[in-house]
Amino acid sequence: LKVFQSTVKQCADAGLLNYEMVHVDSTIIEADASLDSVVETYVDQVIEMNSADEDDDPDQPSPIKESNSSSPIKKPKKEKRSKTDPDATFSRTNKKQPYKLGYKQHTVVDDKAGVVVDVHLTTGKTNDSTQLIEQIQRVAQNTGVMPRTVTADAAYATSENYRRLEMMGIDPVIPPQPQRKQGKSIPVRRFKYDEKHHVARCLAKKKMRCFSRNYQGWLFKA
Repeated sequence: LKVFQSTVKQCADAGLLNYEMVHVDSTIIEADASLDSVVETYVDQVIEMNSADEDDDPDQPSPIKESNSSSPIKKPKKEKRSKTDPDATFSRTNKKQPYKLGYKQHTVVDDKAGVVVDVHLTTGKTNDSTQLIEQIQRVAQNTGVMPRTVTADAAYATSENYRRLEMMGIDPVIPPQPQRKQGKSIPVRRFKYDEKHHVARCLAKKKMRCFSRNYQGWLFKA
């Protein structure tokens, strides 16, 4: 990290940064792992077993767990992983491309000369939008200056990112995601949001209150 920050500082001293605008994007890095090494694992069971191994005391007898017959038994979650590279996950750049084992490189470059001012590596299935705010915060840490404008593609277009960037005083140049056709669902633009009371109203003018949130923003229900 220190080597990277030192390199960025040298680029800044050479006048290669303008601090005004940065561009954010990600790219898939294919893992050096064969598809023949992929197996299905029961993720929840593996995590539970690993946790049990850490907590087990060899000198103490294992406690008997009482089963609750009234609770429905959940099927363990299956996930495909490579035996030779278990950190690599399946991902693809678009729907026309086949899935491949790999990682994601999240990169931020300065507008003036294309100098990389932040880079971060995650698993291939990581959603781009969840990384944006932390990326910009690291840019400010690496350069000492918060950028004024951020450009990115529609994969980063979430209400949470728009809100956070506005709070940071940054202008987002991010196109909105296209409306998906989902049967008879009503597009979000048809709802009215009351920012003061943090409620939404549907076409029938019924009040909808916030009950949860995810990486895309707040969730409302009547």
